[in-house]
Amino acid sequence: MDLASLITYYRKRHMLSLKETAERFGMSEKTLTHLETHHPTSKRSEQKAMTAMGVASFDGETFSEISSQLRQFFHAILYVEYDEASRLHTALSQRPLAMSDFTPTWTVYEYMYAIHTQTSELDIEAIDHECQLLLPWMSDHEAELYRMEKAGYYFLKGDLSRSLEAGLKSIQTTNDEHLKAINLFLLGASGINEVGKIETSMRYLKEAETLFLGVANYKRAIRCQAFELIGLVHAHRYDEVLPYYHALKARPVADDNPAQLEAFIDGTLARFHLMRGEFETGLELLKTIPFKSSTNYFLEMVALYQLNDLEALASHLHAQTEWDEPINNRVHLGLMEALSTWLDQKDVRALSHALDQIFTHALASGDYISIMLISPMVTDALKNAKQYKRSYHLALETLNILRANT
Repeated sequence: MDLASLITYYRKRHMLSLKETAERFGMSEKTLTHLETHHPTSKRSEQKAMTAMGVASFDGETFSEISSQLRQFFHAILYVEYDEASRLHTALSQRPLAMSDFTPTWTVYEYMYAIHTQTSELDIEAIDHECQLLLPWMSDHEAELYRMEKAGYYFLKGDLSRSLEAGLKSIQTTNDEHLKAINLFLLGASGINEVGKIETSMRYLKEAETLFLGVANYKRAIRCQAFELIGLVHAHRYDEVLPYYHALKARPVADDNPAQLEAFIDGTLARFHLMRGEFETGLELLKTIPFKSSTNYFLEMVALYQLNDLEALASHLHAQTEWDEPINNRVHLGLMEALSTWLDQKDVRALSHALDQIFTHALASGDYISIMLISPMVTDALKNAKQYKRSYHLALETLNILRANT
């Protein structure tokens, strides 16, 4: 980014008017306008603006070193080498990249890193906002990557319909086979969780798996297989679930974070038990999983509520800050808030109303597992609140969704 671009970005980032920026830089509005529009100005004015914004400049050797580190960082994320990615992220974070030639590249790579690792150390909302501001100055590769990863961002938020929309749009412009595989994986991961999209999403995942194997990206390939297991559960192909699960567990795969991958696979089996109403079995399995994933937090919350273990449910809700992954799904966050309020106030009508609203949000996002697991919770709550008509209609709606996904 040149100085003019950095000034425009700085003003947008801090929501400053031309006058406010000029005052902060200690110069006239006219001089600032010249700087921002590439008109000739004095070196002194340029330096004042750079100093005020904290712009970093690098000598040739340092520039080459940072460029190399950024390429390595991207490669490590792409190939699920998360230990190396974490090391490089720490090293790059110590560089003054926030206002420099590297700002767009660094920001979009960090966005990808935050989405794929689901690290609790980064604020994905803040990085997404920065990416939106920086989009005009991204290279074609960076803009393509941001639009593609937007599908992953919406997936984490539980906005599955928007995730699919973003993925389908970005895949039309993807020429790189490896990025196409990532795009297909994100499409499959979102669709496998959405009402009526299972079979199509299974095809996306299988196509992505084939492409990943073609570039020796075995860690991504097994993640495709792990999401295919979710497809079997959501399609109610229950006779295939356990054989597929055991085959998946038996495949030796070197992974930087095996605990996170195992939590995903075992959590899917727990999802299978909860879908069948086997809450005790599902909860027992969830309790054995060391890595605390965001989806498993939701599954455990549902299981504890259904088993009426209110003391354990309260402890689980309070332990959320200790979880390994941040809870970003809006439906899951809403359920946490509703159950916390209910445990505190014991207001059945308020609970039924809150659960009904959460169920409506799950329907709007097409989040199949949230719909199926929250549905019996809200129908029971509505019955307890003597809202029988609403309970009946909601159960009917769930039955129609179940038929559409089977």
